[in-house]
Amino acid sequence: MRLLLYGLPGVGKTSLAPLLAREWGWPAFDSDKILEKETGMTPRQYFLEKGEACFRQLEKELLAWLPDACVVGIGGGALMHRPTLKTVQRGSLFVHLTCPLEPLFARLQARGLPAFLSAQDPWGSFVTLSKKRLPHYESLAMITVSTVGPLTSTLEQLRILAWLAIHLETSFGSPHGANPMVPPSVLW
Repeated sequence: MRLLLYGLPGVGKTSLAPLLAREWGWPAFDSDKILEKETGMTPRQYFLEKGEACFRQLEKELLAWLPDACVVGIGGGALMHRPTLKTVQRGSLFVHLTCPLEPLFARLQARGLPAFLSAQDPWGSFVTLSKKRLPHYESLAMITVSTVGPLTSTLEQLRILAWLAIHLETSFGSPHGANPMVPPSVLW
């Protein structure tokens, strides 16, 4: 089983994936770092230079090579792209990381705005992005974990819920039955 940590930019995917993976003895991957290693460009540079269509196609191809037992911090746009979603969905536990918009935006400003946010109105484009993505993210979620508060608290919550979900699926079969495109949303 692969754990896919996803959510809006700045939510903590890159920080949490390696911590959880290390505890479980699994490899950790970050979709942005995979793309950067492959292209020699930051995701922002590649997106701006090649365009979104090329960016999404390469992202899909790179994510197809993920091993079955790993923890992945996956860029939220990847799950909005149906071909990429199909590539990663089988055998994956979808973990939606959440946080209020204001702290997320502050984190983004501190590290540099992503290419898909408008330079003229970054806050407005971030709010628009969240309105577009959040309903889809919520529909995919098998587990939802808030990243508000100390990292150790979030990691503990994530550790327990992911362990339970993996062991329940192993014991009783897939919780989403015949249609893995529409998993139930469980808010913890």
